[in-house]
Amino acid sequence: MEKETGVLNHFFNFSQRLGSNSSWVQAGGGNTSIKVDAGRMHVKASGWRLRDANVMAGFVCVNGQPVRDYYRRAAQAQDGNETQANQLILDSAEPGARPSMETGFHALMDTIVLHSHPVLSNILCCACEGPALFEELCREHGLSWRWVPYARPGHELTLAIARQLRDAPLVDPVGVWFLQNHGIIVSAAHVDAAWQAHEKAL
Repeated sequence: MEKETGVLNHFFNFSQRLGSNSSWVQAGGGNTSIKVDAGRMHVKASGWRLRDANVMAGFVCVNGQPVRDYYRRAAQAQDGNETQANQLILDSAEPGARPSMETGFHALMDTIVLHSHPVLSNILCCACEGPALFEELCREHGLSWRWVPYARPGHELTLAIARQLRDAPLVDPVGVWFLQNHGIIVSAAHVDAAWQAHEKAL
């Protein structure tokens, strides 16, 4: 229990640090999550600024397993009902706070997930040459990366990522997703690895 508390505090500190940098996160944007066991996942609550969220408030605990299973099935079936998925996420969360609308893709990824909208990266995310430029930059920095064509944040984006993972599961310990016209996502097994990859991706 003490070890888990230490890991959570480390994660919450990094989340606040991420949210406090206005060149990475603007206004109420950006969200992070951490999985603490096979099911439980702490994800930023909707309506909270990342810089203000902490161990006491601003995160909500979700049972990520049914959410992950739903989107994996939806990706296999080439289907998915947004209303049903959103209700499942709400039903999987502890009472008192509403999980981020992007909880779905957090559930699909590794232990730590950082999602931000860095100004410099988004210049490339919005450029026609974005995929080619990111390929070059990621090769330079040794990052395993993916490009996700624009999908509406929330359910549609989660389905797009679920389909990518269905067709080509991650083999690298750290994954970086560049989202067209949106931002970036980094996932890793540990907070420090995710943070380092996030900095490299900028």
